This record gives sequence, C-alpha cells and structure tokens, in this order.
Amino acid sequence: MEMRLSQDEIAKQVARALGKSTKEVKQLFKNAGIKALESDAKIYALAGKDPTEFMNSIALNQTLQAGIKNTNGLMSNFCRTTANTSNKLFEDLLDRAYLEVNSGAFSYQQAIQRAIRTLGVQGLQTIRYPSGHTDQVDVAVRRAVVTGINQTCARLQLDLASEMDCDLVEVTSHFGARPSHADWQGGIYSISGKHRHYKGLAEATGYGSGDGLCGWNCRHNFYPFFEGISVPLGNPHDAKESEEYYNNTQKQRAYERRIRSTKRQVIALESAISIAKDNDLKSLLQKDFTAKSVKLKQQEQQLRDFIKESDLPLRNNRIKVSGFGKSQAQKATMAAKKEILGKTKELEKLKDLQPPMRERHYLQSINKHSSAKTDNTIIMPHINVDKDIEDIKKGLYTRVNEEYTVNGRTYKYHGNRLYPVKGDGFITLSRNEYKWLQKIKLEKDNPRLNEFLRGMGATDNDIKRLTNILKQGGVL
Repeated sequence: MEMRLSQDEIAKQVARALGKSTKEVKQLFKNAGIKALESDAKIYALAGKDPTEFMNSIALNQTLQAGIKNTNGLMSNFCRTTANTSNKLFEDLLDRAYLEVNSGAFSYQQAIQRAIRTLGVQGLQTIRYPSGHTDQVDVAVRRAVVTGINQTCARLQLDLASEMDCDLVEVTSHFGARPSHADWQGGIYSISGKHRHYKGLAEATGYGSGDGLCGWNCRHNFYPFFEGISVPLGNPHDAKESEEYYNNTQKQRAYERRIRSTKRQVIALESAISIAKDNDLKSLLQKDFTAKSVKLKQQEQQLRDFIKESDLPLRNNRIKVSGFGKSQAQKATMAAKKEILGKTKELEKLKDLQPPMRERHYLQSINKHSSAKTDNTIIMPHINVDKDIEDIKKGLYTRVNEEYTVNGRTYKYHGNRLYPVKGDGFITLSRNEYKWLQKIKLEKDNPRLNEFLRGMGATDNDIKRLTNILKQGGVL
C-alpha cells in the first residue's frame, strides 16, 4: 500500500471537507456583505443620510475583495499544511511500527493495528498551527470561512460608518454568549474611542483580536447608533440563565467532537480492513472496528440524552465527517447490533446487576464505617451510575476480560454487585489515601486535622489534593 498522499490528493480531501468551491465562498462573502450593508442603510436613512453612493464605491468593493482573497489564501495554505502534516504522521507511524516489530515487543500485525488506531485518532486531514495546536480540516476551514465573513462584514460596516460620519455603534446581544463576550454585548461604543460618554469599540470589546468582537466563532455584530434617534436595545438576557445555556452548549460541542473522532477511527479501520491481506491482521482490525462501532452508538445515544435533558437542538451538521456516509453508518450500525445480539447469554447474567456499595465507593457517602482496601476507586457525585448500569444491561459496553467499559468508565462485578475501576469521574486511591480522605471528610472542623494527617504519613501535597477532591465533589 502506498503510505503517502500527494498534494493534489490532500487538496481534494480539503475540498470535500469544506463542501464549497472558491466561487461559492466568494458568493457567501458577497451575500453576507450586501445583507450587512443593507441593514445599516436603513438606519442611516432614518438618520437622514443617503449611503447609496458609497455602498457602490470602489473602496467598499476593495474591502470585500481583500476579505475573500485572505480567506481563500488561508484555505490554500491549509492544503499545503495538511499534506505536510499527513505525510509526517505517516512517516512517524511507520518508524514506530518498524521499531516495535524489531524489538520483539509486538508482532507485525499488532504493530500495524496500533498504527491504524493512532491514524484513526489523529486523522490525516489535520491542520497544525504555528502554536502547535492541531485541528481537523473541516473544523479549521469552517472556522476560517465563518470568521472571515464576519470580519469582512465588520470592515465594510466600519468603512461605511466612516463615510457617513457615524462614530457610534451598538453591539448585538444573544442568549448563551460566552462569558467574556457577555460582559460587553448590547453596549454602545465609539469607533474612534474619543467620545466623552462611551468607551472605545476596540478597547471595550477586543475588536480586531481573535478572541474579541467578530473574532473566532463570534456570533455578535454591530450597527450604527445615533443619539436622540436610535433606541438602544441593550442586553435583555438573564446573565445566570445565559451562562448556564452557554455551558451546556460547550458540553454539547464536547459530545459532538467525541462522535466525530470515533467516526474518523471507524473510517480508518474500514479502509484498513478492505485492503488487509493477512487474516490475523484482518481479524484484529475487525475486532477494533466492532468495538468502535459500539462506542459510536453509545456516544450518539449520550448526545441524544443530553440535548433532551438540556432542551438543546440536535445539530447534525456538527457530527458530520468527510468520508463517513450512509455506507459507513450502515456498517457501523450492523456491527454494533451484531455485537449486542452476540451478548444475549451474558446480558442474561447482567440483568440483576446492583450498583456499587454506596458507603465504600460514593464520595458523598463515605463515612467512618467505610473500609479501605489495597486499591480503591471512588465515584464523584456528578456521575450517573444508574445510567451506566442501564446501558450495560442493554449491551452498550465493550468487554476486555472481566472489565466492562461504558460511557467512558470501566467497571467489574463480583456476584451481582458492580464496582468502579477507572474512567471519567472516578478517582483511584491507595489504602492510605483513602484513609486520609476519609479523615479529612469526617474531621474537617478539627483544628489539628493536618497535624494528625501528617502523623498518618500524609504530605502537604497529599492533603491539598484530597481536600480539592472533596471540594470538587461539593462535600467540603
């Protein structure tokens, strides 16, 4: 198999990820610019100003063309960057596989399997920024186009404001704004920064910077404001409710990222299976494909449950991945269903599963009777263990030996009693750490607590870490 992509092949992948031609991107900019200026023109007309002549000026057209050129140039650079990043990833994976096989640590089938797993997680279609941060191509291109359009529209509006001798603008407000933007949304600002009563636009909102007004993923814009004529709309949103909504949307984005990541892994595995000649290798890859398919179904269900609980809309466009179409979706669904059906006998044994011992494993329930063992795992209060048990009983788990992994957490069971092992929201402690945490919780008001803990062998760092765990769990 040829383990390298040409620049042309990478360019085609970027084009597919974007789903827009250069011509279409140009039209997007023009439509957005026209809409923004037409909206402002209505306000200028109410103020007795006629912007028609300036809206058709060469200067405004040059601003629009500069925005289009900048964004198309950025996309062209993405093609080159992606090719270099992808080929470097291939080379690193091949080197690692060679060393693993020669060292005798892994068979060549296992080394290839590990390389494909890494390839699926990191992906071929990635952009590496000078800062070292890496994004998937579809994410990077979407951000570049949306941000490019927002910034170009803002420049057009400011150019027109300058021609109209308008120094004030009112920034829009929307529910669910990120906290750093919520502070200045709905405000009136001076473009020049010289007005006696209003703060400067750039100073107050960070306009012109990546994380400010009209920057990365910013949904705010602004429009002309005339004292004595314009009626300020302000920020009518409840700050607490708005921030809660924002936090929920960020959790939704995290669910969506995990789904996209798993889809990319499924694509990589499907491709590898289709060209694998070695039966042992194909068998290993097929097992990985089945496990990732089950994981994908779990993640999709978690997203549906979360948006239902949070009353958020499902955004299918945010879980799309280039190369993951109907065929891949059907194969993943069939593999997951087959795996779950194959667990029928095991599911019969699991139907009477009981939750972990509360006094031993749940942080909020640990008391003086809780017993410490050699290895201890405690469950943070925000974890929904009942939901994990429900999903295990449905067969939505991945099993390795005696460990059952579901929703990012791993359990074992003894008799019919489940107990936590590791994963999201689980804290693993040694016997001594468990005893120290127990004492901190039970004797938090004891002025000599730290003295007693040091006598039990705890260091200051141990005390600080365990205290933070209790605080994060809302116990202290």
